[in-house]
Amino acid sequence: MSLDEESQSAINTEEKITSAFDDVSAENLRFYGEDGEVGLVESGMNRDASSSSAYGQPHGDSFFLKLRNRRKVDENSEKTRSESTENKEKRMNCWDFIKRTPRNLIKQSPIWAHNKRLTPVLRGTLAVLLYSVLIWVQPTTQFLGLGGAIGSLSVILFDSSLTRGAAYQSVFLFAITLGIGCGASTLGVWSTWKVGYAFAILHLFFWSYCFAFARSKLSNRWTVPIMLTHLTFIATLLLGIRPGRELDFIFRTFFSVFCGAFISLIAILIIIPRSAASVLRKEMEFTCKTSLKLLDLTVNAFLQRASKEDINALAILEKNNKKHIASLTLKLEEFKWEFSYSRYSPKDIEKMINFMRLWVVQMRSMCSSCCIQKQLLKKDNNVKKVILLLTPILSEIKDVNHRILSGITEEFEGRKWSRFAQNLRNPPSENEEKKLNTDDLERSLHRLEEENDKIIKAIFHQNTEMPLQNWDDIFLLYFFVFNFGEFSVQIKKLASFVKENREHKRHLWAPVYWKSFWKREGREKDKGIPQPKIGIQESQPVFKMRERFHNYIQKLFGESSAQYGIKVAVAILLASILQFIPDTREWYTDWRGEWAPITITVVFGPSALGGNLVDFTLRIIGTAVGAVWAIISWLAFPGNAGGLFFMLVIISLPSFYIKMNNPYPKIGSVTLLTYTIIVFGKFFQKDNPAFFSIYELAYKRTIMTIIGILIIVCLDRILWPQLARVQLRIQIASLLTLSSSIYRKTVTILLTNENNPSLIKEIQREQTLASLKLVKAETLLKYAKIEPRLLGPLPVKYYKIITEDTSLLLDRTVSLRMAVSKGFSKEIRERVLLPLQEQRKVMVSHCLMLLWIASSSIRWKRKLPQYLPDARKAREKILIAIQKSPFFKDGSAIHNSSELLQYYAWLMATKEITTLLHEILDTMKQLFGEEANIPNFDWGENKTVEV
Repeated sequence: MSLDEESQSAINTEEKITSAFDDVSAENLRFYGEDGEVGLVESGMNRDASSSSAYGQPHGDSFFLKLRNRRKVDENSEKTRSESTENKEKRMNCWDFIKRTPRNLIKQSPIWAHNKRLTPVLRGTLAVLLYSVLIWVQPTTQFLGLGGAIGSLSVILFDSSLTRGAAYQSVFLFAITLGIGCGASTLGVWSTWKVGYAFAILHLFFWSYCFAFARSKLSNRWTVPIMLTHLTFIATLLLGIRPGRELDFIFRTFFSVFCGAFISLIAILIIIPRSAASVLRKEMEFTCKTSLKLLDLTVNAFLQRASKEDINALAILEKNNKKHIASLTLKLEEFKWEFSYSRYSPKDIEKMINFMRLWVVQMRSMCSSCCIQKQLLKKDNNVKKVILLLTPILSEIKDVNHRILSGITEEFEGRKWSRFAQNLRNPPSENEEKKLNTDDLERSLHRLEEENDKIIKAIFHQNTEMPLQNWDDIFLLYFFVFNFGEFSVQIKKLASFVKENREHKRHLWAPVYWKSFWKREGREKDKGIPQPKIGIQESQPVFKMRERFHNYIQKLFGESSAQYGIKVAVAILLASILQFIPDTREWYTDWRGEWAPITITVVFGPSALGGNLVDFTLRIIGTAVGAVWAIISWLAFPGNAGGLFFMLVIISLPSFYIKMNNPYPKIGSVTLLTYTIIVFGKFFQKDNPAFFSIYELAYKRTIMTIIGILIIVCLDRILWPQLARVQLRIQIASLLTLSSSIYRKTVTILLTNENNPSLIKEIQREQTLASLKLVKAETLLKYAKIEPRLLGPLPVKYYKIITEDTSLLLDRTVSLRMAVSKGFSKEIRERVLLPLQEQRKVMVSHCLMLLWIASSSIRWKRKLPQYLPDARKAREKILIAIQKSPFFKDGSAIHNSSELLQYYAWLMATKEITTLLHEILDTMKQLFGEEANIPNFDWGENKTVEV
């Protein structure tokens, strides 16, 4: 696959993941490309110290540390981080800031103006205030009517932190969905007038199902437009069929919602507008700077030159490294919606970002293997000898990489316009050209290969009888060297690419969203892993027809998106059915019953019960706060536009701050929503004495919100209950099954030694799906803690261990594929790989069996057998066979050490995989137990089967 296709594939897979879970933020995601982990990386479970080494704790005799050490480092890092946060908060106390002199306050104002947290708050507040002018001014109030209050929802729910490109995209999506909703509502109201309420019920159920299905199925960027369209559709349909309404009421309501989104776009363009191109360039600059620091720290740690402070800094920087990949991918998507003026085309920028993703993968592996324990150096003289021999050449390569990476960083640094114009007139200086010269790096990499040839020949020729553990120690060293070499190759490629394009003139590039938008949204769907057809043959037309009918019913009712759509449609129908019954219609209208189905639309998301419970609680809290503030505002300034405007400013600032900078943003959103709906609705009817009082509006809105929530809770528990703990087990089981498939196909690449693009693409797709399930599992784990359970609290600790280990297992499958992706020469295959075929077959079969056993056990909560095959012993047999191999005994036969580096990396990854598998199974035994022992049947102390 070419680099262009690889870049497009990486971006396409990002869309699948971001549509997975509404509550999962972008930085908590990962996806995989063809040359390794190329894309979004999960960081929610604090797994930094649990890769192959724990930062702050050097490597032990084994490459993989025990769980207790790993968790201890996690706890210490969390404690240190919380203490530093507290100290920072003390230094930057709000009251201290207020007490500063006016001169200092003026000096600090530009910093606050450009603060990332403050800017979205100001944008959102400005948008709400601008929209409120449409309510306070008499002509626009008469035009918008009662639907003007509903339009405020789009202003509040619009993401005010977006760049210009993302804001354009969001308004475009609003236009599409609102147009569909307006047509559906108009058809429903008009048909109800002609046919009767029966058609309105059918219409309400059908379109509610369609909107909910689309909300669950499409990507995350469609969520708010679809939700607001669905909400407006329900409001206009239920209000439009009441006496005294006209069809233009529907158009005005939808128009007011679109005006809210458009005003939010204007606010984004007014207050410190950020172009996606500048944000993307800044993120690329930060990525390079983080890689520069990690380059020095990892190499110094490997060469035993790092201090304790350096090791602690390594852990923090590695976290930032993972976040950069997520930001690069998302900001690239926003960039595609803007015009840009640059010497680089959007296609070139995609290539550069792809290079960065690839080197970050190598950097993560370097971080996981750079810390070597001092006891190991004393115990194994070969380890110390290898490090001493590699020190000169690795230091040389590090310095050259540092120079080149510094030159790349300068390409992305922000410049003032004067210097920018000067660079346009003058060619790059000789110093700038020298920084991007890769000839030195190429020579250094060639020298590294020559030195490795000598070292490997000396070690294996003179030490063929060294213990197995010492062999693993050598593999650990060369796991770092292998990834360091691959990192240097990616640096060289990017430097060459930048150098080639520096002479190009700057051009104005048009947005590329039209092509990418329709291609991804229309074709990129998660179809799962293709399953082979079994049972029914094509020669049996009757059975084939039954199979098609079964598949159709399964898609209609079996998919989670379809089940969610049906539950939402039924809930909305139950919440609005009283309006269609003559005896209860007047009571329903008087109590503003339409807010019950509207609440269902906003709160009932496609998540598990635990996630919905959080939303329910926050919705009630926000509604109560907003209703109380609405009453206070109206009593203080009854019908006074200026006073209500002032009270709106007071409530908007904290509400938007909570929305943008709080772990529970729904409190801020719902508070402001409730306030605007009540106050705007009352202001529109201020001259109507028969209209509800402010007290009635407040308590009736609150009561209907609670009724809507109760309907959701009952229905979600009865109809296709989505319990977080059950879904958690299903996701982990599916993840383990996918891991077995990825492992099997990766071993296939090793054995066949063929560059099979279709097989590589299939592995990439499965790793993407596995990463998606990992994100879902970790989100479900958070919700499972708060779910009510008759058996008592869920043992979250064990599920967290299993999830962490499964995540590491997935990472090591990437290491496996990277190690074998380049293939091996005929000599290595005949003298190293093929003689070990039998031992490798046993180890692979053990690993696959253990993966399937673990998957079945957690899926059905079954006890595990006491007697399981030991994959670790099977791997030890491979090392024993390597020890006895004539190829390694005869050191003169080793000609190309680069292939051996790949093989060593493969062996090191298999060690972690086998260790992780047994840790997962041991944890499951504590969760679900073991089967009874067979009497008078002794299998040994470790209770493992020798096959």
